[in-house]
Amino acid sequence: MSEQFEEAWRVYFTKSGYQPLIQKDINGEKKLIIDEFCNDDGTVPEELKEIYLLCNKSGIPCELLLVIDVRDKQQKNLNALCRAWDERILSFLNFGILPGQERQSLYLLKYNVMQILLSTSVTAHSNAAASGEKSTDISRKLFVTIENGDVIESERPMLPFYFDQLTKPTRTADSESELEQMLPTRDNLACLYETYSPERSFSEKDLISVKEWLSNGKD
Repeated sequence: MSEQFEEAWRVYFTKSGYQPLIQKDINGEKKLIIDEFCNDDGTVPEELKEIYLLCNKSGIPCELLLVIDVRDKQQKNLNALCRAWDERILSFLNFGILPGQERQSLYLLKYNVMQILLSTSVTAHSNAAASGEKSTDISRKLFVTIENGDVIESERPMLPFYFDQLTKPTRTADSESELEQMLPTRDNLACLYETYSPERSFSEKDLISVKEWLSNGKD
């Protein structure tokens, strides 16, 4: 699998402002300064692909996403794997600390931790996955299908932040030009360009002008 495919799903997180907490050294080895999510020897577990942190405008952590690859795991072991990661998450919430953050800054994460589990199509739609997603005691779980290194298009809206990307308005020079052509000029209907105020009332002349403009728009 090419590196382009391996990195494809990461785009959705970084474009939404999530900060990756797993870094790579000059030798390509993954490094993570959160003991609760590391193995006993300090290495990053193989199935843990990323940890993403989102902070609010005040810089306080408000959401934590663990991206875990379960494509090579047997379905019968999925619930045990999710529980094992829940135990790590609970330990982190109770005793851990984020680099550059105060211990008390973790309070918003208590109800905002999610395991996003990269899965095959069979696993993502299995009874084991459905059972895992029902367990929300410590973290929420979301199984998503990966094909060619990317989340399949039909499941991308399931990501907790993806819908916002779809609804963000886009402005182009062409659309603004078309809108200007549709609207009346300031000279013809100055009242529509004035700042709204609850005390503002339209004159009879203004109302007639608006009515005429709307009637012309229907022709």
